[in-house]
Amino acid sequence: MPAEDTPDMVKGVADTSAEPSDLSKDDPYKWDITAQGQIVAHLIPKVTFGIEFDNDYLASATIDLGLDAYARLWGNASITSTSNFQMCYGLDGGAKLFAAAQAPNMFGQNYNLYFKLWDDEWDIIPAKCGP
Repeated sequence: MPAEDTPDMVKGVADTSAEPSDLSKDDPYKWDITAQGQIVAHLIPKVTFGIEFDNDYLASATIDLGLDAYARLWGNASITSTSNFQMCYGLDGGAKLFAAAQAPNMFGQNYNLYFKLWDDEWDIIPAKCGP
C-alpha cells in the first residue's frame, strides 16, 4: 500500500513523536495496554511442640509457633490512546506471628486451629510512579 493511501490513524501511530492526545483527535479507536506483576518471597521458621509421627497409621497432635516474614516487589505500567505512559513500582515487607494446632479428627470434628497473634507490614521502597 503506498504511503499516500495509508489511513491517518496508522500514520499517527507510526509517528512516535506525537503525543497521545494528538493521536486520539482523529483516531476512531480507543486502546489501552496495562501490565502488572509481583514477586513474593516468604521465609517461615516454625517451632513444633507435641507428638508427630512419620507413620500414616498413627495420628499426630502438635502445636506450632511460627513467623511468616515476606518481601513483595510489585510493579505496573500502562499506556492508553488518551494518556502518556505511566509506571509504578514499590517494595514492601511484612511479618505474621502465628500459632497453629493440629489434632486428629474425632467423631467427624476437625480440631485443627490457626491463630494469628500479630502482623504488620512496612514500605521498604515506597510506591514510586512516573513516566
